[in-house]
Amino acid sequence: MNVVDFVPIGEENAISRDRLCQLTGLHDRLLREAISQARRNEAILNFGKGYFRPTEDERLRAAAWVKQEGARAKSIFWSRRGAIRYCNGGQHGTE
Repeated sequence: MNVVDFVPIGEENAISRDRLCQLTGLHDRLLREAISQARRNEAILNFGKGYFRPTEDERLRAAAWVKQEGARAKSIFWSRRGAIRYCNGGQHGTE
């Protein structure tokens, strides 16, 4: 089974993760992992209304998603800084 086959084309056809779980028979965690793996080769977007594969006309939406996810990844990267310092022998509240 390929999860991509269950992800509709076009933002107007976006599908919720709950519905994808029902259609695929996968539990939520397994579905999220399958989507994560599929995204390595396929454009699968989600702007909060559900998952979809963009149409040719939605190329700008895909670019916006890429920018959004890049900013999110950068934020997560920097959020780790204090914990990394602590794990490496630092103390809370020290530079």
